[in-house]
Amino acid sequence: MAAGPSRDPVIQMSDEHIDQVLADLAAVVEQFRAEYLAVNSLAERLDDEAERRLEERAARSTAPTTDITTPMPRETLHSLQCRLAQDSARQHREAFRGLVAWWADAAMVAVLFSAHGQKPNAVRVAAGDPYSWMTTEDLEHLPPIPEHDRKLAELGVFLAGGPALPGDPHSDDFAAKTQEHFESLGLKIQTDPDGEPTLVEDGFPEARRRRLWGGAWQEHRMPLLVETTQLTEFLAQLGVPSETVDAISKVSTAVEAVRETKIRIAKLEAQLQDEELSGEAEKAAITEIDQSLSVSDVTDDRLIEYAQTLTASLPVIRASKIG
Repeated sequence: MAAGPSRDPVIQMSDEHIDQVLADLAAVVEQFRAEYLAVNSLAERLDDEAERRLEERAARSTAPTTDITTPMPRETLHSLQCRLAQDSARQHREAFRGLVAWWADAAMVAVLFSAHGQKPNAVRVAAGDPYSWMTTEDLEHLPPIPEHDRKLAELGVFLAGGPALPGDPHSDDFAAKTQEHFESLGLKIQTDPDGEPTLVEDGFPEARRRRLWGGAWQEHRMPLLVETTQLTEFLAQLGVPSETVDAISKVSTAVEAVRETKIRIAKLEAQLQDEELSGEAEKAAITEIDQSLSVSDVTDDRLIEYAQTLTASLPVIRASKIG
C-alpha cells in the first residue's frame, strides 16, 4: 500500500542518513561482539571449573552411591552461576546474530536502492532490527505478503478454527501446522469486532524477519540476500568498476557457501531422522555432520565481511549510477 504524502519525507533516506545508519550498525556490532565474547568466556571458565570440581569430588569420595546426598550450598551456588552464564552466553549469541543479520540486510538494501538511483526506504532498512516494534502504518511500507500465501493462511485458520471431525486424531496437529504457516509469513491472529479470528500483519521483530527472510532465517538464522550472480551482473551493467564488483562477488559467494552447507547438513539430519539412509550412506552422513559440528560456525564472520564490503562500495556505486 502506498504511503500518504505526509510520510514520504520520513521514509526516504538521504545518502548521509543511510551512511550514518550503516556506520552505527558497524559500531554496534563491534561493541556487542566484545560483550558477547566476554560473556561466552565467563561461561566457558565456569564450565571448566565445574568439571574440575566434579573430578575432585569423585576422586576423594569414598561413600557408597546409595547414601543420601550431602547438602553442598557452595557447589549449588557455583552450579547456578554456571547455568546462568551459559544461558546468558546463548542469549548473547542469538542477539549478536540478529544484529549482524540486520547489518548485512541493511547494507544490501542500501546498495540495491543506490544502484537503482533511489533513496532507501527507512522502514525497510529498519525492518531487520532485532528489537524494535513496528506499527501497522510502518508495515505498509514493507514488501507485501504474497496474496496467495495470505489466502492459504486464512483458509487454514478458518479450517483449524472449526469443530474437529469426530474421531479425527490430527486436528491438533493441523492447528499447529496452520499456526506455524501463518507465523512464517509474519502474520498473527487477532479477533475482529464480530469476535471472529482474523489474520493481521505482526510488527514484532521475529515476525518481520520471518516475513522478509523466510526459511533462510527460520531454519538457518541468516538473512535472505540477493543472489550473487544477479547482484554482480546488475552492478557490472551499471558500469561499477570490476574491482568493486569482484569484491562484492567474493563476500556474497562466501555467504552463499555457508548457507548451502547449512542446507546440506539440515537435509542429512532429516534423512537420518526419517531413516532414509542405511549402510555406507548413513555412515557418510553421520561423518559429514560430525565434521561440520567440529568446525567453528563462521556465519557471523561471513555476514560481517558482506556488510563491510557492501557498505564500503556504496560511494563507488553511487558515482557509477550518476555517471
